[in-house]
Amino acid sequence: MAKKLVIAMVPVAALTIAVVAGILAVRAVGDRRSEMAARDETAADAKATPALPALPAFRPRPPEPTVPRPAVTPVEGTVKAEAGRSAGAPAQAADAAAAAAAAAAKGDPLMDKLRALAGKDPEQILRLARAANARDPDGPHAPERAWMVVKSLTDLGRLSEAKDEAQTMVNRYPGTSWAMDVQRHLLSNPL
Repeated sequence: MAKKLVIAMVPVAALTIAVVAGILAVRAVGDRRSEMAARDETAADAKATPALPALPAFRPRPPEPTVPRPAVTPVEGTVKAEAGRSAGAPAQAADAAAAAAAAAAKGDPLMDKLRALAGKDPEQILRLARAANARDPDGPHAPERAWMVVKSLTDLGRLSEAKDEAQTMVNRYPGTSWAMDVQRHLLSNPL
C-alpha cells in the first residue's frame, strides 16, 4: 500500500513543481516588461525634452579707466591738485571728498567714543552727537553722527522725534549711505 501511495504522489508533486515554476516564470517576464516600459518612458521623456542651449562663457567686464586722484599731504591734511587737472566744480568736489577721506583716515577720538558706546548708552550718544553736529554740521563725520542721533532716539522709544530728525538728515545729507539707511528703515518702512 505504501508503494501505491508513493506512485500516486509522484504526479501530484510533479504538478506542484510545474505550477511553482510557472508562477516564477510569469513574475520574471512581468519584471522584464516593467523594466523595459520604464526604459521606454525615460527615453521618450528625454526625446520630448529639448536640450537647453549652452550658456555663453562668463567674461568679466574690462576695468573702467580711472580718474587721477588728488594727492593728500598727511601732515597738513590739505589737497593739492595733480598736474593737468582744470579747476572747477568737479575738481572742488573731488578735493572736498579727498579732504573728508583724509580726515576720516586720521581717526576722530569723538567718533571712536561714539562707536564704542553704540548699543550701550543711547542718551550719551544722543548728547555727544548733537553737540558735535552743532559745532561742525558739515564735517566729514556729520552724516554718521546724524544717523547716530536718529538711532539713539529710536532706541529710546522717541519715534516721532526720530522721524523728524531722519527727515532733516535725509534732506541735509542726500545720497550718503547713512541717509539712505535712515530713509529705508525709518521713513519708507516706518515702525
